[in-house]
Amino acid sequence: TNTNRIIDSEVIENLPIRNVQNLVNLQTGVVDGHVRGSRTGDNAYYVDGVYVRNHWNGGNITNGISRSGTQEVSVQTGGFSAEYGSANGGVVNITSKSGSGDWGGSFEYVTDIGQDVGTDKNAIYSFGYNLLNFDVGGPITDNIRMYFNVEKSSSLDYEPAYTTHAEADIFELS
Repeated sequence: TNTNRIIDSEVIENLPIRNVQNLVNLQTGVVDGHVRGSRTGDNAYYVDGVYVRNHWNGGNITNGISRSGTQEVSVQTGGFSAEYGSANGGVVNITSKSGSGDWGGSFEYVTDIGQDVGTDKNAIYSFGYNLLNFDVGGPITDNIRMYFNVEKSSSLDYEPAYTTHAEADIFELS
């Protein structure tokens, strides 16, 4: 059976996610990019009708697509037509935003809090995370509209380690 879920821009803007892959992972039947138990390389990703694939490792290259530049995401799981011959797991169609009849734009800057790395176990340390997102769009003439989006993110620690258990020295035994 074919299941097709369409997520529009209103939902995309209101969810606490950063990219399209996070949105795909929220769909029923998808776990960490695996659609219905398939390998992540078995999924087909299309951006504005163009098939996109990382030919080096077979994975998708949609993580660079900004949330604010995404108009709609369609996630199909199972039962595809022959049009999607390269997909055994799922098909993800991404539609990017286009210009509108009115000028508009936004600017976003996100950073983490904390200080440089040290040895104080009670301090809050920074991973050096920074994200800058800028978009603008509108009419150029009566028949021509434009949309421009730039997103740049960086981190000093690409593999941060997290602990999910309490430290042993928090509790005192008497």
